[in-house]
Amino acid sequence: RVECVPPSATPVVVPPAPASSKRRAEKNERKYGKQFKQRLLQILPLSHQRYVFYMDMDILIGSAVGPFLLKAVDDFEANKAAIALFREGTGINGQNDFEISSTEPKALYHGGVFLVSREATSSACLQHWSVWYTSSSGADQPQLTRSVNAGVCNVSFLHQESYAQPTNDTAGTYGTFNHFTRTGRMIGKHGMLNEHFTLAGEVLLGLDRELARCWWNVSSPLCES
Repeated sequence: RVECVPPSATPVVVPPAPASSKRRAEKNERKYGKQFKQRLLQILPLSHQRYVFYMDMDILIGSAVGPFLLKAVDDFEANKAAIALFREGTGINGQNDFEISSTEPKALYHGGVFLVSREATSSACLQHWSVWYTSSSGADQPQLTRSVNAGVCNVSFLHQESYAQPTNDTAGTYGTFNHFTRTGRMIGKHGMLNEHFTLAGEVLLGLDRELARCWWNVSSPLCES
């Protein structure tokens, strides 16, 4: 919804998700939305910008991203990369081991944060990654691993210690990027409790105590209508 976008940002309108049964609507809409990660270079304005940095909407920022991005771009260029990624399942900062199922390849790279350029190599990488949307599995991270293994996506690695997946054991300790995973941690998985979200609301979002106690259950004031 365009009206939910803050005035400081530029909204990008995409076609609505195809109609589906009520039972499958949420799952299908989530899958439909994910495909636009691989179409960023086509749908985003500001085409004169050389680099595009993406992160999932459920990632909260814990420190200044400027130094991180400068280092990421330097490494990207030094490695002649097509995409810059975090590794998946390293065990660092609460990062859990991620695997779709026994029939899928292990996901070695995290698809929720990445850097790409406007060059043809990045376009080819994203295009190869995008085939997950029409595949039988419907999972994007295993396909990202396939794309890297196929040699289509030359990877430059992002600074791994900057990425965190909060758990009960790491509550209150935050990295630059803190992935609360709205389909996992935000619904109480990985030992996450309301007090952990309250603390994150105060520390990461700068909310007052009252709003910090419920921010994960309320809509943006821009979207109340």
